[in-house]
Amino acid sequence: MLLLRSLVQQLGAALGLVMAGSIVGQSATATAWMVGALCLVLAAILISTSSVRLGQAGN
Repeated sequence: MLLLRSLVQQLGAALGLVMAGSIVGQSATATAWMVGALCLVLAAILISTSSVRLGQAGN
């Protein structure tokens, strides 16, 4: 299971780099940073809500 999680993380990082590179190629570097920040905030929200749900399921 740990190996699968690591593989998914590596694939996600590679996909993020490709996406950022394509954004920079079509627009500005600042735009790529903003899209990356938006993805990070969205991921943080999703992780926090899922951890709350898992905590409630354990009780």
